[in-house]
Amino acid sequence: MTGTFFDASDFSVCPANPQTLTGNLKISGGTINLTGPTSYGPYTTNATGLYTTAATVLSPDTYTLSVDPGGAYISAAKFNCQGTTLTLTGSAAGCLTQPCETAPTTTHDFGFWKVYGGWWQARGGSAYGGSGIQSNIPGTVAAADRYLILRDADLQHGLAQIKSGTINLGTYPGVTNSVSDWNATSGYSGDDMDYSYFVAKMGSYNKTTLATLTSKPSYTPGGNGYEIYTFTGNPTMNWSPAAGEKVIYLINGDVTVSANIAVPTASATFLAVIASGTIIVNSGVTNVEGWWIGNSLDFASAGAKSDTQFVGEGSFIGWSSISLSRDQTGILNNSQPAEMFVFRPDLIINAPAPMMQSKYQWRQQ
Repeated sequence: MTGTFFDASDFSVCPANPQTLTGNLKISGGTINLTGPTSYGPYTTNATGLYTTAATVLSPDTYTLSVDPGGAYISAAKFNCQGTTLTLTGSAAGCLTQPCETAPTTTHDFGFWKVYGGWWQARGGSAYGGSGIQSNIPGTVAAADRYLILRDADLQHGLAQIKSGTINLGTYPGVTNSVSDWNATSGYSGDDMDYSYFVAKMGSYNKTTLATLTSKPSYTPGGNGYEIYTFTGNPTMNWSPAAGEKVIYLINGDVTVSANIAVPTASATFLAVIASGTIIVNSGVTNVEGWWIGNSLDFASAGAKSDTQFVGEGSFIGWSSISLSRDQTGILNNSQPAEMFVFRPDLIINAPAPMMQSKYQWRQQ
């Protein structure tokens, strides 16, 4: 008996002859065992994904075929192309010593889901990539979730938009941008709304200049209903605004987020952190809310297959780059994104006046 172990992640049925698949789809180092009154194996797949069992086995009997593709794949086969048993009807009448039946020439091929790496998804809002968008969405997620942008509770979703490059959502058939597949190649060519932009726009507003920023500063909004803090340095933030607070941090430096940060919805609350450098979200942080704007964003990883899912609620903007590095433990990447970004319309409604100082001219070309 022979057969092939192959990567079936992007297949909906067993291919006619898996041994003819391209080399990158063959699984080497997998094992198969024949289990019955007497067991045989393990037999290991070679560089082309092919295994070959012993030529003779005890009979008559039925053997259960158990397979293990190795750690890069889910152990339960996606496809048992010719079944999981081998039945031998019996030896020739003159057979005096077992085993003496030559196993019939037969093929048993097995296809497996690969264990995916981290990928990301959005819910309700839009996603923009200046030089393209990439998220390798696996076919292992529910069919209703095979989109870059999911609908929210109000059945709304945003636009996948790029200035250049392509939108690459992986290789599984049928994965699209959204249920409506809204997408556009239409770049933004205005001013980068970064740290320098907001410093200039907020030049006439009262601010609180902080000498240190190691804990949550006191909130004294006066009659404005909000407070703007400025700080030069590289702070670590691990605090959240209280319900009803509206705060803006202008940070001339890098920001490290070391704990979950929540923006309450019980009353009008707002948080924006705008940094001139990189905003780093530590690997142990699982939820951050608010508007986070930096030259770059870095969602750090603890290492391969070592992370938990990150959920960001609000807006997350890196003008130079966004690094999405999370890689969830076990096979969690096969069922949920490593990073999920959720649109929060309440933050737009609750944004104080200094955040709304913008001027646009929209033109159709």
